[in-house]
Amino acid sequence: MNQTSIWLPDEMFEKAELDARDYSVFPGNRPPSVSDPVQALLALDYCRARADELQKLSVDDYISEILEPAELVTRTSARQVVAQLKGKVITEVSDGPLYAAEIDLAFDSGPRRVGFLAQNRAVNNGVWGPSHHWQSVELVREFGDLSIPVVTFMDTPGADAGAEANHNNQAHSISHLLAEMCNLPVATVGIVYGLGYSGGAIPLAATNVLLCVRTAVFNTIQPKGLANIARKFNLSWQECARYVGLSSYELLSKGVVDGVIDYAPEDEPPEIGRLQAAICSAIESIEKSSRNFAAMEPVVLRHYDRSVGRYLNPPPELQKIKALSRFSFSDARRAVPDVFGLSMRHLRYVGLRRRIRTSTTDTYGRLADIEIPKGDLEERTQNRQVAAFDAWLKDADRVIYNEQLARNLKIYRQRKEGLDKERSRLTSMLLGEPQQNFAVARDALCFSIGLYLYNRWKTASPYNFRRLIEMLGSGQYEQKGADVDKIPAADVTVRDIIFDTGLREKLKSTFVNLLIFDALYDAIVNGFSDIAEEAR
Repeated sequence: MNQTSIWLPDEMFEKAELDARDYSVFPGNRPPSVSDPVQALLALDYCRARADELQKLSVDDYISEILEPAELVTRTSARQVVAQLKGKVITEVSDGPLYAAEIDLAFDSGPRRVGFLAQNRAVNNGVWGPSHHWQSVELVREFGDLSIPVVTFMDTPGADAGAEANHNNQAHSISHLLAEMCNLPVATVGIVYGLGYSGGAIPLAATNVLLCVRTAVFNTIQPKGLANIARKFNLSWQECARYVGLSSYELLSKGVVDGVIDYAPEDEPPEIGRLQAAICSAIESIEKSSRNFAAMEPVVLRHYDRSVGRYLNPPPELQKIKALSRFSFSDARRAVPDVFGLSMRHLRYVGLRRRIRTSTTDTYGRLADIEIPKGDLEERTQNRQVAAFDAWLKDADRVIYNEQLARNLKIYRQRKEGLDKERSRLTSMLLGEPQQNFAVARDALCFSIGLYLYNRWKTASPYNFRRLIEMLGSGQYEQKGADVDKIPAADVTVRDIIFDTGLREKLKSTFVNLLIFDALYDAIVNGFSDIAEEAR
């Protein structure tokens, strides 16, 4: 009789799933990895009150109060802040926007070695490429091998999304670093220091405890990227930022982060002691929590026995995985994690599951309780276009600075002066009829003006040309002073030419033709996929 083998999941994994399910129903106020309260954090009630206040702000006020401090160019970088911590730097690694260091950090109980991994916004705005993620994998592996706690500083608008980065498998390098961070057998603390956006921040946020400074912002996607996805709802990126809630206070209220450190880079004087107290107390709390978990849960010891057994007698399937994978495995160089390391890994997993939010499809249906905001993207876009056009109208470009425009204007003036001169039949045959020459020069000037404005305005061209056509047709804007041919050549502006009495009608038809061309071009570009399908 054939016996069918039954696959059973590891009991440690089963417990993790059960614990995560319990936390999703009863999240509580303290993360799984924390036994004693982390020091130098703002009170939860205060943060919730601030979150409520922020939601009452207008969109522009919200952006001014929350995003502008985080995006401040003069803000101290994470590398500079790490250098200010009280301790002795043992080793440093600096590779563009990547910064790492081993520091004998001053704890209350004495100095302890701590590993730091930070995104240095002073270089390339803190944007990492694939090489930085792979380098970080090796760095955190080494920290784990040496049983050194790891502290990460997130300060990036996102990972490099360029063609070269994607060609070098950027997404895979990010996911690999994420897996390594989750697998570390040591205490890990993540600190959102400035901008914590997208795939650039997510791997460094996979820690036992996730904290942020007061002025930090964090989200799995940039507001501008979210606005592009939600374009059908007419939401501006500013509205997306406010609606999602990026501030440290809102993140804590929603359970995304575990605490807000009473510290900000722009504090005067900088309270670096609070930041260090939060880091040190978080590490000690995580380690104490892992000891308590190992003492109370015999499943950890049984899991440790199985890990040792797999290390001493690896099954063929595990050997195949080791041969093909670049992930960390216990081998001669990397010892089996002890029971406390397994406890930290388990508690980290449960904590990460606690931060993840899921929604049913009903949440996004037409009858959902949550109402999608009205959206002001069109209004903001129009206001921006109006302001830009009005600013250009008040201070239009001088023709003398564009060689083609200056040459066409000079020819136009000469041809206009030639209209009053009588020519013999022979001269007309050689030089052309004055009226015909003038018409050619006028058309060339109008076309060059239209093409110049089209290239200058780019995406704003449709709106700006419509405004000009409306103004030329209604006589809303009259030319001030002399006609364009009487203004000194060095002082003539594009505006002077546009509103010249003799050029109005021709320019109006030129602008209409450019609008038709722009619409046709957009239709062709947007329909490339359909055109290619039809061409098969």
